[in-house]
Amino acid sequence: MDTIIGVCAVVITLAVLLLLYAVYNTLKLAGKTMEEASITMVKLRSEIIEMSLEAKEIVQQTGAVTQDVRDKLKELDGLFQSVSDIGEVTQTLTATMKEAATGAIAGVKASNGSVNEVHAEENKIVSAIADGVASTLRIWNRLKQN
Repeated sequence: MDTIIGVCAVVITLAVLLLLYAVYNTLKLAGKTMEEASITMVKLRSEIIEMSLEAKEIVQQTGAVTQDVRDKLKELDGLFQSVSDIGEVTQTLTATMKEAATGAIAGVKASNGSVNEVHAEENKIVSAIADGVASTLRIWNRLKQN
């Protein structure tokens, strides 16, 4: 009976040793896994910080581009206003030319060829053209300044 107890004690001791060895290997593997997870977390943190810095830079660049576009649009407002002014002057000049031509024709018909009246009408036409050219030059100078 002592032998059976001794054999059982040896078997139990071997079983405990095998169990301890298995636990040791499991804990060793778990430690390596924890180290790898820690290294991965450090890498992820650095990448996240890098990405957030890049995102901030992109947002700042976008803000700068937006401001630049706003400035360019403000510059174009003056140009479009000048173009509008040129259009108005052109319409006024065209209307004046039509009126002058109509008046000249009416004057010629009414005077039955009176030379003095024709010269007066021609002077009006030349004066209207000169006014239109002067206005156009003023607008052109404004455009060049903008």
